[in-house]
Amino acid sequence: MAKLILEMQCSLDGYVCGPRGELDWILPDMDAEYTAWTMERLWRASAHLMGGVAYRDMAAHWPTSKEPFAEPMNRIPKIVFSRTITRAEWRETEVIAGDVAQHVERLKRERTGELLAHGGVRFAQSLIGAGLVDAYRLVVHPVAPPRTYSTPEALSFANNSGSDTTATPIPLSEKPYGSTSRSPSISPPQV
Repeated sequence: MAKLILEMQCSLDGYVCGPRGELDWILPDMDAEYTAWTMERLWRASAHLMGGVAYRDMAAHWPTSKEPFAEPMNRIPKIVFSRTITRAEWRETEVIAGDVAQHVERLKRERTGELLAHGGVRFAQSLIGAGLVDAYRLVVHPVAPPRTYSTPEALSFANNSGSDTTATPIPLSEKPYGSTSRSPSISPPQV
């Protein structure tokens, strides 16, 4: 049985994205330690899950990218949950329209390893609201841009071991396999 990991990039004050999904505040320089950590986690994924907004952004970037993360992003299967995207140009991509919870539960039963969900706010809200997330992985960037969308205050940070000059992965408490407890809910985006 696969485990669903929700990964989100955020700032020190919980900023996730601008009102139109802008991610221009994310630090472009990643040190070797962060790059190695990210590569190891990307290769653990049996599939990348995402909503339509994240898919459009990633599909426009990764297929032609020469960055280190491009290989796992392009080779590992992608599963896109969208009612508006009907076909995918990015190779190794399946588009699913319909009940997210039903399809994610099926994927968790059918696959092994980690299903890595790349959060956009709405996609993350749907996963968390349905109680599907087994673990949260926040990548905290040492910046504090103007606040628009933020992470939920309900999440508790477990520990912090990383560099102070680049993004820092923050593992959050995981719910046990088979737990029926609901994940913390995310408040509606603040505009």
